[in-house]
Amino acid sequence: MTTSTDFDIRRIGGRIGAEILGVDLSAELAPAVVAEINSALLEHKALVFRGQHLDDAGQLRFASLFGELTTAHPTVPSVDGQPNILPVDGEEGIRANQWHTDVTFVRTPPKASTLRGIVIPPYGGNTLIANSAAAYRDLPVPLRE
Repeated sequence: MTTSTDFDIRRIGGRIGAEILGVDLSAELAPAVVAEINSALLEHKALVFRGQHLDDAGQLRFASLFGELTTAHPTVPSVDGQPNILPVDGEEGIRANQWHTDVTFVRTPPKASTLRGIVIPPYGGNTLIANSAAAYRDLPVPLRE
């Protein structure tokens, strides 16, 4: 079990994102480690864990540490037999290459989404994430109101 909360959190963007170093997501994580990762998620909005070796079960186990898992998508088919996993294939050029929000239109949207790169292209393949809370804070007060 990974019990030490002695890992690095490095900002990777001006308004969003941090990389977590020194945590093996395939190991059992102590509650204190999960709490610190959750705090980093709330602060940075997006976290990157490089060099992890997770399969579907490992990703689901990790994601479930942060709350009850939701159905991947109410209108798009999930992986057969895996209602919490939505395959995203950049080759298809539909969902993967257009701006979207991850199921924020449902009555109780998920807290977060977890993404796992299985096939990493030699170039491109960027995932862009926006911080809508920061965008809202930056609006002029009259427009916000």
